[in-house]
Amino acid sequence: MMEQAQAHFALGDCYQREGKEDQALAWYLKAVESDPNLAEAHNNLGIIYKNRGEYHKAMAEYEKAIELNPRLSQAYDNLGVIYAEMGLTDLAIATYEKAVEADAQNAKAHNNLGIVYEERGDYEAAVKQYKKAMQLSPELKEAHYNLGSIYGLMGRYEESVEELEKALELDPCDAETHYNLALSYKNGGKDGKWH
Repeated sequence: MMEQAQAHFALGDCYQREGKEDQALAWYLKAVESDPNLAEAHNNLGIIYKNRGEYHKAMAEYEKAIELNPRLSQAYDNLGVIYAEMGLTDLAIATYEKAVEADAQNAKAHNNLGIVYEERGDYEAAVKQYKKAMQLSPELKEAHYNLGSIYGLMGRYEESVEELEKALELDPCDAETHYNLALSYKNGGKDGKWH
């Protein structure tokens, strides 16, 4: 049964990568039917339910994944995203902290923790998390963007420009990054000459 569950899970992953969520959902459901203890399948069911706006189902799947495998950092991270989107900042922070406790190498969890710290107004804690995310995953564009943006909010325009330019190297077509870069140039000084 476990081999069958793994095969169903693998097919679900293939369909999910192709953006075929209906087929992925069907295979993940077959995977947990074959092996109800397959934490990763519950996590991925949660992702699909979240994408469909079915937050309660998603939360139940993430919680089941965590119950089955308390070291599954991705499930904590995904649950934290839902809490953050629902405006439950304290729960989001606690959940992201569990994600990085379960896997200190989870760059996305560090980045997401930075986002909620920033929303709370704790810029220094946010900067620390964004830097940690970039240290773990230098190609994580979101961390460069977030760090550059928060530096702009903090009036640290030279550092803002540096990080936003790195974000643009990773995604040259991102309009929001271009806009924030222009703001940092404008607010930091004329023609790149800083105050």
